[in-house]
Amino acid sequence: MMIVMIGGGSTRGFHLRISSSARLLIDVDSGGSGRLRQKRLYELFETSLCRVADDSGFSYYLAAYFPEADLRLLENGIICTNWPTDVYKEYVLAGHFGKGEFVSHARRTILPLFGNDVLFPKRLPGGSEALRTAFEARGLHSTLAFSLCDHEDQRYVFFFSRPHDEEWEPDTPRVLFETMKLIEGLSPRPTETLGNHLSMREIECLGWAAAGKSSFETATILKISAHTVNGYMKSAMRKMDVVNRMQAVAKACRLGII
Repeated sequence: MMIVMIGGGSTRGFHLRISSSARLLIDVDSGGSGRLRQKRLYELFETSLCRVADDSGFSYYLAAYFPEADLRLLENGIICTNWPTDVYKEYVLAGHFGKGEFVSHARRTILPLFGNDVLFPKRLPGGSEALRTAFEARGLHSTLAFSLCDHEDQRYVFFFSRPHDEEWEPDTPRVLFETMKLIEGLSPRPTETLGNHLSMREIECLGWAAAGKSSFETATILKISAHTVNGYMKSAMRKMDVVNRMQAVAKACRLGII
């Protein structure tokens, strides 16, 4: 993991922590300019996440890819956080993420979770009480936690934390909505990948097929032959890795190409 010095708790003047395994930051198939664009994308993401936290009354944030194979390995998927370095490292080493209340909650439901013990197991192992006390002393006490998926079904986990206040409640719908907008920009839009490989004619034919037009009707509209329309459709299906028109239209609609 590449670690740059972490901020001391304020959402102002944060510093970036990014896992070297983050799939969009480090792209071995891209040139230097591609990696630079992704680095800027992540920096913009954290700037925006910092603003969401700040505007919502939170002091701390953590964003990560939701670990699929081993839920304890939070550090493998870290995107960014402003947690204090010392408590972050202790939290990771103790494996509290995989054993904590949030992960147990996230296995059952996608609903967000807010409380004072979200980050830790209900039954703390010996010696861990001091770490929870250290979290509370730093202001990592009341935490709003939730997971979200992007359009590629990549799952993310978000923690927003603040000092304890009995009378304070988060504006959870607003935080969820603002964070959803952020992850939409974290991975490439489908229209920037598959859509760029389809020709304009192929997209036009897919569009008319989605409207229920036959090859003959599409040919009449586009003033080309039905044979040519079928050729465009076959080419689009090959590029989209589908076996029939219905699948091609459904995939194009789902990806926002038509």
